[in-house]
Amino acid sequence: MSELINTATPCEIKWQLLSSVAASALFAAVTITQAAAAEENRPTVWIELGGQLERLGVSQDNFIPDFVQTYHTLPYLADAPMTVRALPRYGIAGEGKITFHPKGTDWTFSVGVLYGRTQGKKAVHNQAQYFTIQKNGFPTTSPYFGSGPRFFTKFNHTTGEANQQHTLLDFKVGKDVGLGALSGGSSTLNLGIRYAQFESKSAATFRSFPYFFFPSKTKYNATKARLRTFYGTAQEERSFHGIGPSLSWDASAPLTRDDEQSLTFDWGLNAALLFGRQKVEGSHMSRGRLFKGGVDNNPPTEYTRHYTPIDRKSSKLVPNVGGFAGMSFRYINAKVSLGYRADFFFGAMDGGIDVRKNEDRSFHGPFAKLAIGF
Repeated sequence: MSELINTATPCEIKWQLLSSVAASALFAAVTITQAAAAEENRPTVWIELGGQLERLGVSQDNFIPDFVQTYHTLPYLADAPMTVRALPRYGIAGEGKITFHPKGTDWTFSVGVLYGRTQGKKAVHNQAQYFTIQKNGFPTTSPYFGSGPRFFTKFNHTTGEANQQHTLLDFKVGKDVGLGALSGGSSTLNLGIRYAQFESKSAATFRSFPYFFFPSKTKYNATKARLRTFYGTAQEERSFHGIGPSLSWDASAPLTRDDEQSLTFDWGLNAALLFGRQKVEGSHMSRGRLFKGGVDNNPPTEYTRHYTPIDRKSSKLVPNVGGFAGMSFRYINAKVSLGYRADFFFGAMDGGIDVRKNEDRSFHGPFAKLAIGF
């Protein structure tokens, strides 16, 4: 039988312990020296400028005139007014931010703004051509009998235009909570105030000629003709203004390590509760006219007209959540960032026409930013 026996003397054990303590102290001294040098070279003020391609989440009710509902089975009226969505689904937003990071502290103070705007126009024209044989009313045996083809066109022409803009303003106070310090990254928890403003305007016009009648047998078809025309219009302005507390978390982890430059993976989450006011103003109108005996013979008779004003205001509590993920190429006093960001505001807008209807607003898409430190 054999046994392993520890033959180290107490003196040797003492020297081993002293060597370990000395190595640890040296490592700590080097780390502290590097951290102090990094702290000395770290900028105290950062200025960021950037832009984002936004996918807009905008929803609201469409105005449908009553004559469209009456004649909706006709091929040129089936979907024309409902398909006019003048507001583009994509827009461009610009942003700016100033951050103050005092030396010797883990605190940051920042103010940032994001502003986006988009507008568009669209027109939809549907028509169908109709054919009939027009007789002059004389018997077929009469030398004065005559007939001939008549062509006429029924149509609907709808135009729309819209624009919207949004502004987000953030005031934040943050502290690095040190979760990423061991890996060389950062983890900052921010408390602040967020202000949000959404505004949109839209207008639509409908012109329709769905009914035209010529008697098949008459000597005086000009006096017997009947035709109807329709006209509709709608204008709306919607807005939300809100302010409230916000909480966000920004973090980064290095993918490469270097004294002068590095590549990091960045991510973050944000939430806010906005107390604000919804508002919608506007009107919509539809009108029908009946022409007897042709347009040139008699003035039209206005037989239908509906005008409805819209004016609603209400207080609203809007939850807001969002987040981002991306990568940054960092220098000592500069940073270039690319990523994807999203913000969702639940029930922010009144998207209804005759009655209130809460609709969400959202903005998400790729972004790019450049930051310079001083």
